[in-house]
Amino acid sequence: MLSRRKLMINAAGLMAANTLLGIQPLHGGINDPATNRTLRLRRVATGERIELTYWRGNWYVPDALDKVSMFLRDPEQQSVTAVDPALLDFLHAILKHLAYDGTVTVFDATVSKETMRKRAQAPGTGYSVARERLHGFGRALDFTIPALGMSRVFEAASDLGRGGVGFLEGDNMVHIDTGEIVSWRA
Repeated sequence: MLSRRKLMINAAGLMAANTLLGIQPLHGGINDPATNRTLRLRRVATGERIELTYWRGNWYVPDALDKVSMFLRDPEQQSVTAVDPALLDFLHAILKHLAYDGTVTVFDATVSKETMRKRAQAPGTGYSVARERLHGFGRALDFTIPALGMSRVFEAASDLGRGGVGFLEGDNMVHIDTGEIVSWRA
C-alpha cells in the first residue's frame, strides 16, 4: 500500500507530465468570462433550446458536455452519443471569428446507426452514409444561423482550417466535422 506522501508525489508528477504533454484535465476550472466558451443552441427536431458554458478557465466542464450530448442526441432513436469537444470548439471558433454571440439553429448532430440505415434506404434522399458517418461518432454538426448569410459562415469555417466544412446551399446550412480538413459545396 502506498503512503500518503508517495501518492502526493505521484499525483504531482502526473500533473507535471500532463502539463508538459499539453493534456488538460477534464473538470471545471476558474470562472473567467474572458476565457469561458459558451454556446446558445436551438434544435429544430425537438424544439429545445440550451445555453451552456462547456469550457471554463482551462478545462472542459463535464456536466456541460453531458448536457450538450443529450441535447444533440438522435431524436429518432433517442440515443445519446458523447459529442467530441473539438466539435464544440470548432463551432465556438466560427462564432468568435464572425463576432456572433446569438443562437445557432442545429438541424443534425449525432445520428445512430439505425437512423443512418433508415435514411440510406429511403428512396430519393441522396443520403450518403459515408459522408454522414462522423455524425455517428458525435463529430459532426449541420446548422444555420438565420441572422447571418450562410455563405459567409461557410467561408469563416473554411478559413479556420480545422476539419470538414460543407455548404449545403439548397438547405441553407453548413456542415462542420472534426475529420480531415476538406471543404465542399452541395
